[in-house]
Amino acid sequence: MRCYIVFDIGGTYVKHAVMNERGDFLEKGRYRSERHDFQRFRDDLLRVVRHAQASYELSGIAIGSAGSVDSDIGVIGGSSAFPCIHGPNFKDVFGGATGLPVELENDANCAALCTTT
Repeated sequence: MRCYIVFDIGGTYVKHAVMNERGDFLEKGRYRSERHDFQRFRDDLLRVVRHAQASYELSGIAIGSAGSVDSDIGVIGGSSAFPCIHGPNFKDVFGGATGLPVELENDANCAALCTTT
């Protein structure tokens, strides 16, 4: 069964979980959000992915975030109290570093999708 690592980028914490394709949680955690330094933000997220890869064969990364998310391109536009996430291409940055496909979606859209299934 395929497993995915999912992230919810929040203003105080980045929450994460490894889930299987049925939606079962296999592992959960959180860490303090880095708001201003994208390199630190990147390193924190990649540390969690690499830790999960040591225990699971991951099939992809899913990221939910506030902001004007362009899911096709992989960029969060606009501005917010979380300035470091606006601009970098998440699909290129995290996909390139891990070799995994990356999907990015607005967090409110993620919540709406969850209620329709």
